[in-house]
Amino acid sequence: MVCFSFGEDKVQSKTLTDSVDFVLGVRNRIMSKTLVLIDNNRNGFFPNRIGNNDIFELYKSNSKINRILRKIVFKYNLPFSNFFLTSWYNQKTDYDKVIMFDTGNAKYLIKIISKFYPKARKIIWFWNSVEKTINTEDVRHKDIELWSFDPHDCNKYDLKYNTQFYISEFINSKDSLVNPCSDVDVFFVGTDKGRIKQLTKLKHNLDQMSVSSNFYIVGDPTKYIPGWNMNYKVPIEYNHILEHNRHSKAIVDIVSDGQNGLTLRPLEALFMKKKLITNMKSISKFKLYNRNNIYIIDEESDRSIKNFIESPYDETGYIELRSYYSFENWIERFDEENAEDYV
Repeated sequence: MVCFSFGEDKVQSKTLTDSVDFVLGVRNRIMSKTLVLIDNNRNGFFPNRIGNNDIFELYKSNSKINRILRKIVFKYNLPFSNFFLTSWYNQKTDYDKVIMFDTGNAKYLIKIISKFYPKARKIIWFWNSVEKTINTEDVRHKDIELWSFDPHDCNKYDLKYNTQFYISEFINSKDSLVNPCSDVDVFFVGTDKGRIKQLTKLKHNLDQMSVSSNFYIVGDPTKYIPGWNMNYKVPIEYNHILEHNRHSKAIVDIVSDGQNGLTLRPLEALFMKKKLITNMKSISKFKLYNRNNIYIIDEESDRSIKNFIESPYDETGYIELRSYYSFENWIERFDEENAEDYV
């Protein structure tokens, strides 16, 4: 008697195929190289390299005279445009992707990128709300992919969605270890951006509850902050921001009206195991939302900020979320149709 087991062979064949696809996928990710171009790195947020990803500032200088001159050179396609650029355009590397952050000269720079890296996927990443940055139609081209961190902008302007990201190396470094001891309950850092009334109200509420706070509001240090007994402060390096975060229990995140994408603050809070106080109502739709760790201003009638801060931090899903929002996985998600961290 001869027995045949075609079904079992098919299962084994499918398993083998899946295994080969997995191995090839891992191999491609290991070998894949990406060039990331940022407008400036003045606060030291970006390192020069993460894994196989090279990170360059676009320009040698962002002085006012340089900005004016390069605008003229780019606009009229003059021959010495490379004079204003750092060495990103002549790297002897076969990049699979070139990701350029939204910048005012994007419509001119994409031509330079296409010239030097014709085979690479070319992506413009809107790291700001579209209304506050470049016109999408100025850079919309069949060879250019447009992606954004803001789900609302993606729907409105027909962009692809990817998550916000964070660079985990900051938290791994000795200067930014998570500190269980806190010198202050609540910390905020940022520019005014029309948020001073919201910040004033929050500060007043915290003071009434005897919640200690440090509000570092950046601006012209010669000018007085309306309604505050202090002047604006000068910008600080990113490692100093992390030190303030490290010595606080909660981080404040105040977004502009209409913004629906995550800023860096929620991810700083996540990676450093800090509580988050935010006015972003849509944050409850994101993968990282945990009511034990996130307080939404004007949406929490059943608990006070003081009780929220004093409750223990909930580490549920911490390792998974930290991996998901890492810079490396952010890069990989450009190979997917859309990210899945927003409901």
